[in-house]
Amino acid sequence: MAGNVTEKEILSLLKQAFRRAAEHCDKLAVLPARGPTYRKLREDLEIAENCCRQVAWYRHDARWLLIGRQMDEAHKRAGTWLRDKSMPRTSTLNAAHPLFVRLAENLRFGMACAERVETQATGRIGMILPKPLPGPPRTQGRAVQVLQPEIRTPGGIIIPSEVAA
Repeated sequence: MAGNVTEKEILSLLKQAFRRAAEHCDKLAVLPARGPTYRKLREDLEIAENCCRQVAWYRHDARWLLIGRQMDEAHKRAGTWLRDKSMPRTSTLNAAHPLFVRLAENLRFGMACAERVETQATGRIGMILPKPLPGPPRTQGRAVQVLQPEIRTPGGIIIPSEVAA
């Protein structure tokens, strides 16, 4: 049975997962055989997503959930890029895939953002939650007021037409 994991341990694991995932993207950009490296990338992105979820729970801070959601999106897009046949891979011709190069840069930037959010002062007391979305416009169940024609006097007084007659 495992003991409790501290917040520092989770953040350390998150930074390691970011670093390893960026290294895997660097390799995926140029390697012709990409299966094992992609599997490791998927594992590290999943670790990073789970770490973000745990830190969000520890700190009651929803900003970490946004970082974790981006890891899931990166996983989906990387799979699409690997299945894309527009950039053929051979043992002799192997240009770097620009999307994996960019993903590696973004993962390194994400690690820097995570480090910044880790130590940044929030300026708030209590939970940090996302701003709620506006509710749908309500049009049913409301009383409708029918405006009667009115008469305006020279002094600016409004008199209903049924009283003015």
